[in-house]
Amino acid sequence: LNVRVETFFYDVSGGEDAFRKAIAALDPERMDGLIMAPVLGEACRELIGRLPPGMPLVFFDTFLPGVRPLTTIGQDSRQAGRVAARLMRLLLPEGGPVVVVRHLPTDCHLQERENGFMEGLEGDDRFAVVVETMDLTGPGPSLDARVRAMGARHPLLRGIFVTNANTFPYIPLAQNLGTAPRPVLVGFDLIAPNVAGLRSGAIDFLISQKPEQYGYLSVNSLYRHLLLRESVPEQQATAIEIVCRENLTFSGS
Repeated sequence: LNVRVETFFYDVSGGEDAFRKAIAALDPERMDGLIMAPVLGEACRELIGRLPPGMPLVFFDTFLPGVRPLTTIGQDSRQAGRVAARLMRLLLPEGGPVVVVRHLPTDCHLQERENGFMEGLEGDDRFAVVVETMDLTGPGPSLDARVRAMGARHPLLRGIFVTNANTFPYIPLAQNLGTAPRPVLVGFDLIAPNVAGLRSGAIDFLISQKPEQYGYLSVNSLYRHLLLRESVPEQQATAIEIVCRENLTFSGS
């Protein structure tokens, strides 16, 4: 179909400088459209400012306030947070202290997941919820050290909700905190270390985003817009899929 896709990778933990370095070779004049997950707001706005007026943008996974793309593809993040809260309530009928882990404070869809989780537990006096920020984009101790320090701050922890794919680093905390039964662990994404934790029973639930669907719908949306001249919906919602050990079909490495 005479469509060429070029992919630019960067390490989110490297922050906005890593993003800027990765896209340094990107030439807007050779592009007909741009697909991205704008998790690093300021750097993404700088990139959008370099684009020719009217170039179609497709956002997936998250959004950028004040920017109107051709379409945004992803879960209803707030609703996904509510689902996580429902799972936590089902697994902890007695309640207890729960930590919400925030890894990228500037990422809008992670904030929405957190908001949805808070709404899901609102008014339930059985739960005491604390938010812990683990921003990995700047200097500071390693994530392992921060996880251990978090465990020391919350020795009676009963549940952990991780708002992104960095769920597996909290497995040692859930296993070694010394409380019985171990804290409930709920997070996102079927990446290999998370899947291993799910299989072993160390992670209770993962909410899958079906990222392959994000990729397909993103390219298909630009194809329909640029080549077929069809209208594309402004929002394309994907399913909030709950995965546990019993229904796991992941076959990746």
